[in-house]
Amino acid sequence: MALCGCCMRLKPRYKRHVDDIFPPSPDQPIVASKKDKLSYYALSAPEKLDRIGAYLAQRVRRDLSRRRYGYVYIALEALDELLVTCRDTTLNLYVESFLRIVQQLLETNNPDLHMRAVQSFVQFSDIEEKTPSYHRRYDFFVSRFSQMCFNNNDNVEMRKKLRMAGLQGLHGVVKKTVSDDLQVNIWQPLHMDKIAPALVFNMYEGVDVSRRDTSSVEKLQSEVLDDSQPAGLAETCLRDLLGRASFSNIKDALMPIFKQLDDDGLWVPNDFSIQLFQIILFSIQSQYSYVVIQSLVEQLDTPSPQTDSPDSHGVSPARRKAGIADVIRAAAPIAADSAMGPSVLEIFHSLLQRIRQAIDDLVAKDLGSRQSEYEGYRDTLVNVIGTFASVLPDYQKIEVITYLVGSMPSHESLELTPDSLDSRDPTVRQPSGSKAEHMHRAILVKCLRQAACAYHSHSLSSTFPVSLFDPLLRLLLDEDPDIRLEVHYIIQQLLDHHGNLKKIEITTSWNSTQELGLAAEQASKQDVIFMKKNGNHMYWTLYEYGQLTTNRPEHYAALGRTLILLGLSLGPELVVVDGLRIILGLQDHVLSVANKLPALSRCCIHALTASFLHFLGKWTGNRDLWDLTEQVIGERQRKAAYLLPDKVLVDFLDPESLPPVSELLGLDEHLLFQRQPLSDVLSDLGHEIEHLAMPMERRSTERRRKPTYSRDGAMSEVSGSEDLGMSPVLKRKQVSGDITFESLKQVLTTRRMEADSDESLLKERSFKEMVAESDAKRQLFKSQLREVLDLATRSAVASETVGTDGQTEDWRIHYPEVFVN
Repeated sequence: MALCGCCMRLKPRYKRHVDDIFPPSPDQPIVASKKDKLSYYALSAPEKLDRIGAYLAQRVRRDLSRRRYGYVYIALEALDELLVTCRDTTLNLYVESFLRIVQQLLETNNPDLHMRAVQSFVQFSDIEEKTPSYHRRYDFFVSRFSQMCFNNNDNVEMRKKLRMAGLQGLHGVVKKTVSDDLQVNIWQPLHMDKIAPALVFNMYEGVDVSRRDTSSVEKLQSEVLDDSQPAGLAETCLRDLLGRASFSNIKDALMPIFKQLDDDGLWVPNDFSIQLFQIILFSIQSQYSYVVIQSLVEQLDTPSPQTDSPDSHGVSPARRKAGIADVIRAAAPIAADSAMGPSVLEIFHSLLQRIRQAIDDLVAKDLGSRQSEYEGYRDTLVNVIGTFASVLPDYQKIEVITYLVGSMPSHESLELTPDSLDSRDPTVRQPSGSKAEHMHRAILVKCLRQAACAYHSHSLSSTFPVSLFDPLLRLLLDEDPDIRLEVHYIIQQLLDHHGNLKKIEITTSWNSTQELGLAAEQASKQDVIFMKKNGNHMYWTLYEYGQLTTNRPEHYAALGRTLILLGLSLGPELVVVDGLRIILGLQDHVLSVANKLPALSRCCIHALTASFLHFLGKWTGNRDLWDLTEQVIGERQRKAAYLLPDKVLVDFLDPESLPPVSELLGLDEHLLFQRQPLSDVLSDLGHEIEHLAMPMERRSTERRRKPTYSRDGAMSEVSGSEDLGMSPVLKRKQVSGDITFESLKQVLTTRRMEADSDESLLKERSFKEMVAESDAKRQLFKSQLREVLDLATRSAVASETVGTDGQTEDWRIHYPEVFVN
């Protein structure tokens, strides 16, 4: 016996402390006093921690093989206690043994041991380590925890517990790895292909989509399911995972999610997919949101566009793409809040490419019964563009609209010139270009309208940059009447400053602008400058638009609304005269025998004239203009009701009920608005009637009048042929001839030769000679400067003392005091 006692004392002290915590029977609890001694010993001798952990691992392996699970739980309790009491500097000595024990438990077939091992691992993951571990790996834990997330135990309660344990373990791995660059890279496909599908599977299995409000993104942002359920815990883990993702890791997490949604057929129906990506966008850093949208857009190309057969779930590629596009539409408002710069246009460029591909498929392929599916996919993409553009800031909306206009395929406009006006008949022409190009242009115009409907106009100069203004006016003369009408609606949306568009009525029955709730304002200085530069081009385009023979009553009603919107946005001073020029010019045009307008178009133009003059009479409040308008309208009500807007622009009369063209060419003067009485009324109101008498004339871009300023800052017009840089004294040097490569080369060579000659002269001449030459040049400069100042002084004195005819000198117009001083 003495020999046995001596042998027992030969066992190392750390082993004796470990053996002492185990009771005689596995069913008994841990010996608490001995556990405290073991903890105190580990703190006193931290270099023994690795040996303590290795010995505990040895005992756990032995107890597992003998199925003494009570001792296993006691060992785990001791492990957890040591894990808490370990200092950060000594933790690495112990963690390897700890993880080896957890792995041994997870390799068993006992579900209770699995859940107990996960509990210990979660406790370990909550510890923040400051000392890096370069060799630690979590491959086994990721695989095992992911497998537990897919557990399919027959016992529902046990299945739930095991899935919860697996999700808790994955969450622990995420917390332990993603925040430390020195740990294993959890974003590798080896790990992410297991983590992401496990989370998505549990979210889909446990979430009742019909009970969650996915229409309110604000509520979804703050709403998190109960963590006591697998779905809620999976969502929490997914939010935490994506919240820690950097720019380079976003796609690594998204690719497995896309694959899981494809494998489970969750794009159609897509209720869960919409909710999932809204959660993803709320979880990641806001500046990376556009990466999610761009990745969703790229999914529209997988599987290959050439694959037309349904997938394993019986869903055709077109329906799948439509489901993905609908997910993009629902996620776009969240991503657009942080989308900035080129990323916005990049997304729109990608969407436009898919729209073009869908149109090509519709035109080139014999789709048969799948025709409606491809059309639905195309229309969904259009809605995506409209939804995305509607939530962007106003300045980015204009950029998007400009980009969409610039993406239009080449088209031919029915642009008329005074020389070819009477000889051209647009009615016999068909839309040019291929069917795909025509359809593509029509779809892009729909995208434009959706983007324009969400824009809030402030000033014409900011709404219509040159890169947008000219292409829109060209589209307004497109050969397709439907496209022309859509573009007219787009221009109206961009012109509408105060929401007047929905209130305007093209009739003669309303009594005042207040009755319709129309809001008017005076033009700002920026709008005045804009109209001075571009108004003539706009008015000519509207005049040209009214002459097209393919117009329908809707086109003339749209033209009337546009003129009224211009008046409400800019004020009467800028619109009344030019608007009357357009209206009276169109009236003169329909009375001409040479044009080939049908009877319906002629009646619509007469009705448009009455509607616009009725608006002017009520808007300006001038009694004479009102009486003149009502006199003609009353004559038409008695003799020719088909010339009133209520009949042809609102009720859309049957063309067969209209009189022939020959009768419309010989209308009585009492049924027409005469130019001279209107000129007299406008003259009394203070308008320049000389401009009203001028026929509509289009000026090219080079001939447009340029705005300048008078001394008091008011706008004035100076002919483009005048040199705005000239002064009464100094003349601007004119450059003659073309600038070519040879001319530039000659200038450089000449200057080099002159420099060489000057250098040689400096070497040959004496210092006194150079001083004398410098004095001569200085005296010459002084004399020339004195002459210039004397001439300017005499001109100023003469302008003040000598009587003039009241006109301001040209040089004062070009150089106002605000700039000269």
